[in-house]
Amino acid sequence: EESRRNRFCESRNQALPKRASDLSKTDYQDHFAWVALHESDDTIPGLGGASCWRDADNPEKAEIGLTVADEVQRKGIGTLLLSLLWFEGWHLGIREFHGIVRNEDRDLSGWFSSLGAEVNARSRYLEFSLKLTSPEDCIERNRYTISAGARQIILADWMQDWIALSGGS
Repeated sequence: EESRRNRFCESRNQALPKRASDLSKTDYQDHFAWVALHESDDTIPGLGGASCWRDADNPEKAEIGLTVADEVQRKGIGTLLLSLLWFEGWHLGIREFHGIVRNEDRDLSGWFSSLGAEVNARSRYLEFSLKLTSPEDCIERNRYTISAGARQIILADWMQDWIALSGGS
């Protein structure tokens, strides 16, 4: 219940069919999404998911949403999913991610802060803004930064993998 409230700002017992449909309708230009599945157990519905919607008024900005199953939180799945959104978004011309986090969800706001996002308090929620750099710059900056946090290093490692898988572009 708490996870659903944190992700969707509501406490419904099940996702509404329209919401599920909206999340899964992607065009890989203005809306794209990724889902993390268990590698060997297809009875587990999913470990996490992330999606990105380009801002119609400013195509260099996009709203993102992430969710990770309670049982596998703090194991790097959120960072993996964010790195995929970042990598794809960068190549589609997106230069900033933004979104909202419930005031009570200090873990997520702290996670975004640790990745370099600016987090601002509003009346009922926290708003975050994460400026993107090229995947190559992300890797280089974290490779030589003494104060780089563990999450930033993990993100840079994933970026290195996506560059290799994409043939270096």
